[in-house]
Amino acid sequence: MIQVLVAEDEEPILRSTCTLIERLNPSFHVVSRVRNGKEALKAINGTEIDFVVLDIQMPVMTGLEVLEKMEEEHIKIPTIVLSGFQDFEYVRSAMHFGVIDYLLKPIKKEELCQVLDHVSDLFWRKRSIQKPEREIKEPQEKYEIALCTLGSYYLLSEEYELNEKQEEMGKEIQKVLKGLLPEESRWVIPGRYPNEQLIVFRKLGNRSESVINELYNHFVGKELPITIIFNRETQNHKTIYDSNVQMRKKMKMVMEIEQSVLCLDEIDLDNNENVRQIENGRKILKQVHLSSQILDGFQKALYPVKRRCVIIEILKEGILDLCGRMECQFPYMEIEEELNELVQNCYSKKMLFDKLDRLVTFSFIQKEEKGGKKQIALQIKDYLDYYYKDEITNQTLSDRFGFVSAYLRDGFKKEYGVSPMEYLQNIRLEKSAKMLIEQANMSIRDIAESVGFMDSLYYSKVFRKKWGVSPSRYRGLNQEGKII
Repeated sequence: MIQVLVAEDEEPILRSTCTLIERLNPSFHVVSRVRNGKEALKAINGTEIDFVVLDIQMPVMTGLEVLEKMEEEHIKIPTIVLSGFQDFEYVRSAMHFGVIDYLLKPIKKEELCQVLDHVSDLFWRKRSIQKPEREIKEPQEKYEIALCTLGSYYLLSEEYELNEKQEEMGKEIQKVLKGLLPEESRWVIPGRYPNEQLIVFRKLGNRSESVINELYNHFVGKELPITIIFNRETQNHKTIYDSNVQMRKKMKMVMEIEQSVLCLDEIDLDNNENVRQIENGRKILKQVHLSSQILDGFQKALYPVKRRCVIIEILKEGILDLCGRMECQFPYMEIEEELNELVQNCYSKKMLFDKLDRLVTFSFIQKEEKGGKKQIALQIKDYLDYYYKDEITNQTLSDRFGFVSAYLRDGFKKEYGVSPMEYLQNIRLEKSAKMLIEQANMSIRDIAESVGFMDSLYYSKVFRKKWGVSPSRYRGLNQEGKII
């Protein structure tokens, strides 16, 4: 693994940068994360580091001062610098010390990915030049990998936050592996999605499959299913990333709605069984001609289906076809969003059919009662005004008020001009802006959490979008007596 040091004084940016590096290229492993230049220099001198990511502006010792010390001590490690400012003097000074690149914050994935590829090439080229005889005589270190997903991720966006049960399972994976493999022989790397983890371990020969089986059996029967894809092929640093991409494709095809899945064998990527089930569902739903037949048709089409990817395809194709043949209260795109949320949050066929019953009823069967939506919109507004600090999603509102999300969203937007989630975010931002001024000693992270934002980095992003400045700058402008 390519061992990485990340030095950044802002905790949310530090955390997200470390996660992003390991997600974009699993060959990189962040072994040290520090928040000032002095700690960075100490880590460089005390740890085997292959790559340094260095913020220019840090307390105690700046990034430029760290670079100067590295030059004085003849420490030659590939380094990139980060800054929130497009400042030529910074660029020129950093380049003087031989940094390989300079990235502006917020970091763009495409730019960071290019840098990581470049550093990886430098790393392997350096090793091949420095140790030609050893590289020829000794085989390259060998690894095996497994991809784990806790619960469902097939429809998740990268902004999705883990629920409490998924966080517990993530910690449990670490505990189980600790009892199976020594720490120096295993790595657990965050995946592309928050509830996805890539396990990398030194090749164990015949023991590998039994280790994966023990890990899988530990979670079978738990409330949330786990899906594990084990890649039997021997890996090295250069192949892990591409293999991870291929395993993710397999993950999407085998993940089930109710059961945990362990995949030890190669999967036919054409997946004829999935195609057959989708075609069968299509035929069944073509026979539906009345709105009262829709739910029964979906139940017949989905009853034999286990895999999430097949379920969502049958639902989307079926609803799209029905929207074209029958009167529907909502545009297809709104219903499609509802379907994504529905399948993502169901862990049994009963739960799936109960939610589908409600969706079909409000989309194709129920006639709108006069004044109904207006009254519900007011109730939602009151609820959000009072409970804005709590974790609230579209599904929360749907469960509380007894209507599908599309119905609630449509009525609320007609009444207040924004969706319930947009309204909730505005409340939180306005409350936090007030607290930034009135609670001068309270940290930005604590303020974010107190109004309902669990991710302080995301909070800073949406705050800047609304107010035009970061939370810390907003507070500073107020202290300077300037009006925003």
